[in-house]
Amino acid sequence: MGIDAIITVSVILLAIVLFATEYFSVDLVGLFLIVILVVTGVITPAEGVKGFANNATVTVGAMFVLSAALIRTGIIETIAPKLSKLIERGYKRSITVMMVAVGSISAFINNTPVVATLIPIVSNAAQKAKEQPSKYLMPLSFGAIFGGACTLIGTSTNLLVSGIAEENGLSPFGLFLMAPFGLVIFGAGVLYMLAIGHRLIPVSKAGMPFSQSYEMAEYLTEVEIVPGSEMVGKTIAEALLEDGLDIDILQARRGEGLIDKPGKSLVLEAEDRLLVRGNIEHIKSVIKQEEIRVANSLQDTSFSEKQIILLEVVVLNNSTLEGKTFNQFNFSGKYSANVLAIRQRGRLKHDHLQDVKLQAGDMVLLQTNQTGYDQLRQMESERQAPFISINETAINGVDKRNLAIVGITLAAVVLLASMNIISIMIAAIGGIVALNVLGVINMQDAYEAIDWKVIFLLAGALSLGTAMERSGVADQMGNFLAYSIGENYGPVALVSGLYLLTSLLTEVMSNNAAAALLAPIAISIAGPMGVDPLPLLLAITFAGSASFMTPIGYQTNTMIYSAGNYRFSDFIRVGAALNLIFWILATFLIPFFYPF
Repeated sequence: MGIDAIITVSVILLAIVLFATEYFSVDLVGLFLIVILVVTGVITPAEGVKGFANNATVTVGAMFVLSAALIRTGIIETIAPKLSKLIERGYKRSITVMMVAVGSISAFINNTPVVATLIPIVSNAAQKAKEQPSKYLMPLSFGAIFGGACTLIGTSTNLLVSGIAEENGLSPFGLFLMAPFGLVIFGAGVLYMLAIGHRLIPVSKAGMPFSQSYEMAEYLTEVEIVPGSEMVGKTIAEALLEDGLDIDILQARRGEGLIDKPGKSLVLEAEDRLLVRGNIEHIKSVIKQEEIRVANSLQDTSFSEKQIILLEVVVLNNSTLEGKTFNQFNFSGKYSANVLAIRQRGRLKHDHLQDVKLQAGDMVLLQTNQTGYDQLRQMESERQAPFISINETAINGVDKRNLAIVGITLAAVVLLASMNIISIMIAAIGGIVALNVLGVINMQDAYEAIDWKVIFLLAGALSLGTAMERSGVADQMGNFLAYSIGENYGPVALVSGLYLLTSLLTEVMSNNAAAALLAPIAISIAGPMGVDPLPLLLAITFAGSASFMTPIGYQTNTMIYSAGNYRFSDFIRVGAALNLIFWILATFLIPFFYPF
């Protein structure tokens, strides 16, 4: 093994660790792969950035824009009333219709913004029907994944593997090449969720009163300054903040007057009542009991419901909040709201909230007053809102003109690509041009719609694939698998093995990264065995998006993780059998639909 191969293998191992631990964001890891492979001389600078111009990368970016244009018409939000009525008519019927509808949409537009838009709608509809949102959010995410497997443009992974095939001199995938087996697993997935999966979904705390679901009983209450207390005459900073207490004074009531967000310099008076966020038991242990009177619960406070409005929001994918802390974003100043708790990746956080780096799908509990609430609702109605309320969702009317234009444009893109009149990449770019000329979107909208994390990840993953080919790693691994498995057990065993390996890798790292690692190896296997590489590539493609066992294997799973208040083990319990079923189906049906 030469030095280039050693470097490439080392980079692969490091990339797997970085993707799995998520210590750095995936887009940063993608750029790191490009830099280290170029600096070490494994690939040239031109090869390092070639991924940005790859057909797959450009098409993915274009599809983000087209997807956003459709969602901007308001078509997704209008299903809220229908969904509420559907949930009231029965659980199985509602999740069946939801999975089929979401899957059908996800076959043609990016499923991440679809699921992001539907999370608050589904949650609110479930709560109105007195059901737990957790029973519906997992079928929502899984349905989107099922649908994405049916077409080339269903997920970025499909386009990525097609791009790798094209770079290696193979024919790119047709728009509906994946449909035969994709429809099989779509149907099998829906049937599994109806027969078995729904029984394994836990009933979570999501949808319960905030005091219970966010365990706020010990973190939000009223403190009254007792007459004669040593705190009287001192500022808030002197009386409450000098002892290292991690608390926030959200509001103060003095007589009949209300002081919103009192500053640290406010001088306390006897019988002042303060709305405090912080560990109440810690406060009691630091401040003498005779100095303050602590209310037993929020129901015992003198602050009215209009002054203590609690709101639960979800951070949207690709929003301005993602990757930032509340301090960096100046959140309280912009939205007149206080952060009470954050649920992130299944963990509930109450302390040092201003320093928590936010991720898409995080649930945030906010406290505000009527004025702040109105501001938040106005913000939420904007198309580029950084988060959406889970409890009440602003429903915008459908823009019928724009919906017609976007619908015709998407249909034209699909038709032109499916008939091989022009490539899917050019068709998608032409769609963006048409929507701009017709005034549906502008170029600023287009820039904001693209999930640049995915673009940088794809470029980095493609550069790693190039390094594997240039260094000989792909050929060496391909030859090993061809002779150790292919000769002894045949090509069907290779399809099975590649599907299983991709599926397991996808559960702990980015599905695009997993596919980019294995696609060059699949092509290298086909040569020594003298078989068509298409079945091997499709095994990786289908497995790359069929991630059900963990909340980090696929973006839609990550987004529902906190919204449904699931535990990590909940995905294993529901998704393990689903992964197994898909693996068995892939082993026998991929060679049937796509012969060697």
